[in-house]
Amino acid sequence: METLNINNPFGGSVFYIEQVNSTMDQARILLHNGVKTGSLIVADEQISGRGRGSGRVWHSQHGKNLLFTLIMHYENLPAALSLRTGLALARTVEEYIPDITGRIAIKWPNDVLVDSKKIAGILIEVDQDIIYIGIGINVGQTTFEPELQTKTNSIACIMDRPLEPEFRFLFLERILAQLFREFSTQNSNWHNELERYLYRRGEYVKFKVGSSESTLIAEGILQGINSTGSLCIINSSGEKSEFSSGELIFTD
Repeated sequence: METLNINNPFGGSVFYIEQVNSTMDQARILLHNGVKTGSLIVADEQISGRGRGSGRVWHSQHGKNLLFTLIMHYENLPAALSLRTGLALARTVEEYIPDITGRIAIKWPNDVLVDSKKIAGILIEVDQDIIYIGIGINVGQTTFEPELQTKTNSIACIMDRPLEPEFRFLFLERILAQLFREFSTQNSNWHNELERYLYRRGEYVKFKVGSSESTLIAEGILQGINSTGSLCIINSSGEKSEFSSGELIFTD
């Protein structure tokens, strides 16, 4: 393991490892060994990278993308953390690809999409007063497994050109700057800004309520989010329900 010379506004070290089971698990080991919060671990490859929900994994080609976990104190972070992390990622993508406005979206609660294809995923795990913010973002990968080809995107695919090897870590610096901005400032406009990106807002949706194993489905028009980040859906009777856990599901 080595440290990278990357500007980290959170004040910790940026550790780099070529291969790891999971950056989430490695972050816990680093914290146990005495690294300070505000540090992060970046990997070229995860053998057992996991997604949100039981049995879900994050697929990524070796050395092509950004896979990292940021270690933070709970009390330093805002509400609706996953959504606001997505907001920071969406801003970063727009910095590099200005003409992408209108094509980028945040799928509640933890995915960033471009052209309705997933480009980034967020996983939040809590351990007492520590929060681990795991992020996977497709940067240089241009080919995907057959079952993912119609569902997955990357910076290189969007820009339609190969990216220089150093681009990954330059992009990481921009992400950290946007995360720091979102977490450390009183962004009273985050709610309105996020709704501008909200995937399927104003459309009819189906929503699986609760855990990934849940069989409870809500249907209606996705109105938006409330001030704490819960998803608001209006059913056919005009009644509004607010959901703090679950996921959008689509049949088309």
